[in-house]
Amino acid sequence: MSPGGRYITTFSVGEVKLMLYDTISAKWSLMTQRGAGGNEWSHDSKYVYMADQSRGFPEVVRINIRSLKLESMLNLRDMALSSDWFADWQGVGPDGSVLVMRNKSIEEVYALDLQPSR
Repeated sequence: MSPGGRYITTFSVGEVKLMLYDTISAKWSLMTQRGAGGNEWSHDSKYVYMADQSRGFPEVVRINIRSLKLESMLNLRDMALSSDWFADWQGVGPDGSVLVMRNKSIEEVYALDLQPSR
């Protein structure tokens, strides 16, 4: 469900079609048939971000829910991604930046200490 609560997105069986449901008009729209995975809403409910491999390499794309225009956001061709579908994730940070889960291995554990900027 979108952060604003108006829209719901869902994939068809096999994650081939991404569908958009508008709770106000009670209508379904086809967003894409590009064979994508995962979906994450932007904080302003204007875009849906998802993984896509239809061009032969993994990338994060986003779809504008008004125009249904798809645009590439991040090419993941040279990034080591997880082969575990539980860890295959992309998202959107509070500032709108694209976040992805990167596979460095399952044997190593890292900690990240964040310091507030001044």
